[in-house]
Amino acid sequence: HQHPATQLSYQLPNLIKVIHIVQENEYLEDIARKYKTTPEEIQHWNNLSHQAFLKKNQQLIIWRKNTT
Repeated sequence: HQHPATQLSYQLPNLIKVIHIVQENEYLEDIARKYKTTPEEIQHWNNLSHQAFLKKNQQLIIWRKNTT
């Protein structure tokens, strides 16, 4: 007999944490498109200001939905 709370957890969107390494001449818009998210989300997840410039080899945390 399953606890109701256990069943609920399966219905939540499953997010996968991805570490993205910024490449040369790569912009937030490019990265957002690649992961099907928005530049604003990436800024929020990484505490970046709107004027923040990405540096080559900078690590960005991306939360993407598990589509499997």
